[in-house]
Amino acid sequence: MPLNQYTTFVHELDLIDKEHFNQADSDRLFIAVNAGVKGAMNPAQAFVRYQLMEAFIRIAKSKYHDSGICPDEALALEQLCEINLLPKVGQLNQQVLRKSTFWNQWVDNILKAYKPMFFNIYNKFGGTHRKPSQPMFMTCDELENLVMQAGLVNDTMMQRDISLFFKLSMMT
Repeated sequence: MPLNQYTTFVHELDLIDKEHFNQADSDRLFIAVNAGVKGAMNPAQAFVRYQLMEAFIRIAKSKYHDSGICPDEALALEQLCEINLLPKVGQLNQQVLRKSTFWNQWVDNILKAYKPMFFNIYNKFGGTHRKPSQPMFMTCDELENLVMQAGLVNDTMMQRDISLFFKLSMMT
């Protein structure tokens, strides 16, 4: 999640206020969490899942614990979840997202057009960890190996490009 998406996300969750956690605090937090973490699966200037979780913990500490609203950090995180996260999660309908994003004619046409290529890639990189009686599947390690061998990830690649690739790969 790049900084712009993170900023939008923080605003949508109503985490920004003038007293305990402002936009400047949010930007500094993004930089602090992202600092020093480099690697093919950790794009520069963007969060991956564990960094987003760290950001939530730091926001909870800043917004609810350091301000004196909650006596300890665990309660501060619980407060963040109850006040900011859970009400918004209830508004999400994953099935609608699946239908609009993945189960549509455009994706179906792409999958049909490239089906032989996807099967060849899948057969080459997947199934090394399965038992003979199990159906074919690809583990995360196998998918990461595919991404690294294909040279699909570098420090300048955007997180959304990586996510799109993983989503398309998981659909085969």
